[in-house]
This record gives sequence, structure tokens and C-alpha cells, in this order.
Amino acid sequence: MVIGLGITEHFSQETYRLLIGFQKVLLANVLLFIRTFGWSIVIIYNYYNNIEITIRSVLEVWLFFNSITILYLILYTFIKKHKNIIKINVDVKWIKQGVQIGLIFFVATISLKLIEYANRFIVDYFMGKKLAGIFLFYSNISILITVYINTVVISFELPALITSAKSPAVFPLLKKFKKSLVIHILISAGVIILAIEPLLIWQGKIMFKQYLSLIYFMVVSMALMNFSLLYHFKLYIFHKDKTLLKVMVVSAFLSLILSILFTYFFGIYGTASAFVISSLILCYFRFIEAKRINYD
Repeated sequence: MVIGLGITEHFSQETYRLLIGFQKVLLANVLLFIRTFGWSIVIIYNYYNNIEITIRSVLEVWLFFNSITILYLILYTFIKKHKNIIKINVDVKWIKQGVQIGLIFFVATISLKLIEYANRFIVDYFMGKKLAGIFLFYSNISILITVYINTVVISFELPALITSAKSPAVFPLLKKFKKSLVIHILISAGVIILAIEPLLIWQGKIMFKQYLSLIYFMVVSMALMNFSLLYHFKLYIFHKDKTLLKVMVVSAFLSLILSILFTYFFGIYGTASAFVISSLILCYFRFIEAKRINYD
């Protein structure tokens, strides 16, 4: 089941990116909503109706919603494009080139996830599961900024950036993208900061409240990482794939070193501080490399 969940989750994420690239933004976000909120609604319903919830039942429901969105997308593609599918010619050279490029982005994505998620395992190792749970809670809340930005900004504006990369129209689009990022990062960050204390009271998380200031570190970190997407996508649309890889790998390496050292010497707030510094490093490297692009 876990293997099936991993396969369907990865497939769903990649098809989401493809739909965005083909400017099927509404369909992409509807399927994303079903895939991410569908199983959550079922679990919440079970919780309030005193239906037993186990790890297996959560994974089963999650796998079910992943599967139905994939099945819908396959049927949708076949019905809409079946004539084109029949006429497909396999271009082996193009596939090999795609695999090589895909490998670059695979390693870059793994590096990004190390920056985002490795710190919680480091907290667990040095300080135990109780503090790791608290850190995980605030980390997951702050990641809502990324979810919001991906849904409201990137999914709508990235396709136009990609298609206009070789024309003068890309410059006003990048300015618009920057403005949208800033506005929506501030909105999402503000909502999280305002809502976090009422959420803790509602959930009765007394011990979590002792570490409330962690949320500020997390929000700042995620805000920086999401703002740096401006420079990331500049590199992306001008096909600076190897540069993207270099930035991500170096940033991830530095993030791991900082997280281990800061956690060991300063505890959980050291981990949070390392996360902020890591986000600054990532933003700086992306900015520097984006400035080097020759637009001519």
C-alpha cells in the first residue's frame, strides 16, 4: 500500500505540473483539491462520528483519492485526445534527452525537500519525538504558504511565463509575477500568524503554546523560499537547468550542516534559526544566478 501510495502521489504531482504547463489550470487545481482534501474530509468525518481511525485506514483513503483522480485524468485524456494518441510516434532520442533533463530536476527536487524536511528528523535525533512533534506541527502549518502560492499564483502565472520566455513580453510578466508573489505571501503569512493561537486553543495544545514563537521562524523561512521562486523561475524559463541543480545541491548541503550544528548547540530554536538562514542562502543563490542571465 505504501509503495502504491508513493507511486500514485508522484504520478499525481507530475501530471499536475503537466496540466499547468498545458494551461489546464482549472482542471489541475480541481484534481489537486480532490486529491488533497478529499481524504482529509473523510478522516474528519470519521473523527467526529467516532469511527475508528488507524494509519492503515488513512493510507487506504489517501490511496483511493489519488487513484480516482488518476483514473479520471486517463479517461479524460483518452476521450479528448484519443485520435492523437493513436498517431503517436516514439522518439527515442527525445525520450533520452527528457530523462537526462528529468534527472537534473529530480536531484534538485530532492535537495529542496532536504531543506524543507530534514530539520524535523534532526530535531527528533537530538531532542526526541515530543519536541520533534511540536516542530513538525509548526513546520506543517507554515508549509500552507507554499500550498497557497502554488495554487493561487504559480498555477495561473507560470504557463504564461514559459510561453513568453523568448519574447519581450516576459519582462512585464515577471514584474507581475513578483508583485503577485509579494502580495499573496503577505496574505498567507498574515492569516497563519493571526490564526495560529486560536487554533492551538481550539485543539487544546497547551505544550505547543510554550513554543509559539517557532511559527514566526517558520513563516519567515517559507516566505523567503516562496519569494525566491521569482529567481528560480527566471532560471527555469531560460533553461538554466544545471545552474538550478547547482543552487539546490549547494543550498541543501549547507542547510544540513547548519541544522545539525545549530540544533546540537542551541536546541529547537537553533533548528528554526538554521531554517531561516538556509532559506536566506537559497534565496541569495537563486538571486545571484538569475542576475547572470543574458536576456539577449
